[in-house]
Amino acid sequence: MGKPLFVLLLTGLLSSAAFAGQPLTNISTVVIDSGHADDGVGRKGDSSGKTRCALVALALKDIIERENGTTVKTVLTLKADSIPNQRERAFTANSNSASVYVSIHEYSANQAVAGVFSPSPSSDDGPPTWKDAGAKYLQKSALLAEKVRATFEAAFPGQKYFVGYAPLATFYGVSAPAVAIEAVPRDPKAPWAPEQPGIVATVLYTALLEYGRFP
Repeated sequence: MGKPLFVLLLTGLLSSAAFAGQPLTNISTVVIDSGHADDGVGRKGDSSGKTRCALVALALKDIIERENGTTVKTVLTLKADSIPNQRERAFTANSNSASVYVSIHEYSANQAVAGVFSPSPSSDDGPPTWKDAGAKYLQKSALLAEKVRATFEAAFPGQKYFVGYAPLATFYGVSAPAVAIEAVPRDPKAPWAPEQPGIVATVLYTALLEYGRFP
């Protein structure tokens, strides 16, 4: 697999050669979500968090396209002129037959442990609703979450991560293996360096590489 990820990060080798010969396997479409839906479910993210999440999403899209060409389709839920609600995000994932759905979120800069979340069934009574669209992918979602957690902890040893299972609003309606990662520190007083979105995107791509090795 070449140099370990933490070596790449510590030495600043975030060049086009970092993933040479390492395309994604068992993944045909990656749908990348950024920030929070402002549709009455889930909490609202602030503008600085959305901007940082969007930069990571764009950087991840660039890496996937660079390393895979046209063999892997990459779709962003982000809109240029408005914030998509959760139904629109789910429609984007489902209409593009997402192999994986990666939702990028922020976390408090003084938060000791950041979360990597995987869907769990809702507790609503009655038959399954659109909230449980990803129920048949729970095992794959859990595997994806664990790969993300392990990769982030290896890359950022000063930050701890946990895997949580919850029927979060960000998963509603998404019929695909899905994960939500608190990957972006929320600290307006500490601007990100220009290379930071690329570093986080590099870690996410590595997690997708690891996940794809398990059909």
